[in-house]
Amino acid sequence: MKNKGQVTIFVVLGLVILVVVSIVIYLSFLKQPKPEIIPFEIQKVESFIIGCLDDALASGASYCSSGKNCPSYEEDLGGRVVTHVLECTGAQGEKLQERFPNYEIKIGNADVQIKKLTKRVEVVLSLPVVIKKDNREHKLNEFKSYYALESGECIPCPTCNDDCITQEELKVSVLDLSWTIPAGGYVGLKKGECLAC
Repeated sequence: MKNKGQVTIFVVLGLVILVVVSIVIYLSFLKQPKPEIIPFEIQKVESFIIGCLDDALASGASYCSSGKNCPSYEEDLGGRVVTHVLECTGAQGEKLQERFPNYEIKIGNADVQIKKLTKRVEVVLSLPVVIKKDNREHKLNEFKSYYALESGECIPCPTCNDDCITQEELKVSVLDLSWTIPAGGYVGLKKGECLAC
């Protein structure tokens, strides 16, 4: 009889310990922060800005391909890239806000770093973008792009004047790159012909 009582006490004690350990483990999982799930639209905002940066770099690199347009290559190209991106997004993010009306979007001051390598130009754009919705906030800070130089293929510009300035918007696709040179943009001069490369 005494042994049965001891076994019962140990079984009850074991169950109490098991329940307490289970509760502690469960509560520790509840306290862990859940990973932030980035809404699909925020990825769309990021992709849109990268698209603006890609276009800006392609257009600027094409414009600066002639030394006469950009005597200080990195500085001049950087200025063109920042100007184009801010035109694309809006200086305060108003064009982004129009494109993504479900979010409150604000952008800060832009800073750009240009690195010209042998076969390509790399750009890192520091541009703080704050995206808010329903008391949640997500911040994007940096965007990167590169442009291949000397692709080996060039597209003639039938709408260019004698200074290789296109009179109409020119859509260019070379290898796996596509970009648009706006009307009034410099295309480039190679072997006496206006070519977008």
